[in-house]
Amino acid sequence: MEGFLQSLKFQDLEKQVEICKLSCIQVKRSGREQNFVWQEKQKLWWRGKEIGRHGQEYQDLLDRAYNLLFEDESFREALLMTGDEELTHSIGEQNPHKTVLTEEEYISRILALRIRARKQLLLS
Repeated sequence: MEGFLQSLKFQDLEKQVEICKLSCIQVKRSGREQNFVWQEKQKLWWRGKEIGRHGQEYQDLLDRAYNLLFEDESFREALLMTGDEELTHSIGEQNPHKTVLTEEEYISRILALRIRARKQLLLS
């Protein structure tokens, strides 16, 4: 997921694919180098298409990405293992002008997916 999020900072499609293939540490480094570029215009890119950071289209893209992540069984199991614990992201940025995913954007999606995983478990 980190690769996907950091790749959004790059306009070039080939570079996005390259970023998605990197390890988490490598991804963080490459994304930091692009912070000034996207932050200045508050524009991100996916598959060659420019997307405004603060619009519904971007939120929809994040939803699709997390829904795809939910398809992974190990991800769902990890969510269920959190039980009723409070989920936090202490290094998350609060200001959407400075990050591609705020703490609130992240936690709200993870909580919704945890509820969904519980419902699936009950129905199976």
